[in-house]
Amino acid sequence: LKETVRAAARQRVIEDILSHAILHHVSCLCGNSNRAVLLASIDRWGLSCSSVLCVNCGIIRINPRWDEQTYEKIYSELYWPMAMGSVKIDQKRFDLSISRAMPYANFLVNHYDLENKDIMELGCSYGAGLQALKQSSSRLRGYDYDMRMLDYGHQFTKLALRYGGAKEAIKDGDQFDLIILRHVFEHMLDPQAEIPLLNKLLKSNGALFIEVPGIFNSNWWLPDPLSYFNNFHAYSYCFHHLDCLMRLNGFSPLHGDEHIYSIWQKKWEELEIRWNNKDLVKKIMIHLYAMERKRRWEAFRNNIISLPKAINLFFRETFIKV
Repeated sequence: LKETVRAAARQRVIEDILSHAILHHVSCLCGNSNRAVLLASIDRWGLSCSSVLCVNCGIIRINPRWDEQTYEKIYSELYWPMAMGSVKIDQKRFDLSISRAMPYANFLVNHYDLENKDIMELGCSYGAGLQALKQSSSRLRGYDYDMRMLDYGHQFTKLALRYGGAKEAIKDGDQFDLIILRHVFEHMLDPQAEIPLLNKLLKSNGALFIEVPGIFNSNWWLPDPLSYFNNFHAYSYCFHHLDCLMRLNGFSPLHGDEHIYSIWQKKWEELEIRWNNKDLVKKIMIHLYAMERKRRWEAFRNNIISLPKAINLFFRETFIKV
């Protein structure tokens, strides 16, 4: 049933939305506009997707990518059924989501004082991530653009969940000690424009928690590296990339790892930034090679493909030599 729902949502994306999509070429966040290597021309959904790696800094981005209106339409109508294979949330699914949110909640408990704080999550969906923090004395609020998910959140929680994103939160006029972005930041088409909005929502000593699927976390790549590439992830980060971007916008890391779980605090002094990093680019390429070798070997070992086919499948001519 789940696969049927996913397939139907995917077909609607292709026929009803992508047929009208406009593609835009975008530069890398480091400022490099031309020097990039094509890694994959299809994504985890089987949709056409040009994933490229910047040879100046190592960031993976989608280029060209759809226009903003296309993304908004998919997110509001079809992203959830395509991703989850369902349009309904029951108590069992809600409880599972809370369980899956506990690692991030434990990270926050261990690295940030949550007590008596005003906390807001952007892209909160039905609020399971906030519910995982409910044992603290924090005041919790969430924003999301999917009204269906917010309705489920109101059904399963007593949290203050509202429609919208950063712009709507700014209109509400409140500021927060901590803003949470769990698997939201990588979806931002223009993080350079979004971070100043987040800044407006933070108190003077406020902090951001950002979780994204880090490039060096092998779990995101297995069992098939192709599953990492995603039309909806405008940029893919390792901790160094995120650090450069946040420092550029006046944030300094309090804690962070390559998962990526990270906490960033507002700073007002100028922070040193170094995007150009050839050693990091080489390290990322070696990592991609390793993940692809694992995929090919597992497919061959399980008699899914022959050895010649394994050698000539995805990534055959896409990697630069390191």
